[in-house]
Amino acid sequence: MKKSVKKALGILIALLLILVALSASLLIINKPKDRTDNTFVVVKIKEGSSTNDIAKELYKKGVISSVSKYKLVSKIWRYDGKYKAGSFSVSPSMRSSDIAQTIVK
Repeated sequence: MKKSVKKALGILIALLLILVALSASLLIINKPKDRTDNTFVVVKIKEGSSTNDIAKELYKKGVISSVSKYKLVSKIWRYDGKYKAGSFSVSPSMRSSDIAQTIVK
């Protein structure tokens, strides 16, 4: 096998491994706090709340396990700046992206 083909194959394998690692990381940070806890909590979001404010409120209500993970999910899925004020019913069994989507709608 030529050197250039080996090099290209090595780069392709490295890119594939990076893609798999990124996908696994996204699954881990977006997992629900507790898949078995189907109780719903009403969370009130005030007008002008930042993603950080929302994450802190969700954490305080016991819906998410980490403020920083929620903020990262919000940034990756591009929910930042799109949140609505109001009262929202969310559950610890929901993924962070689903909670964010609920608050955006």
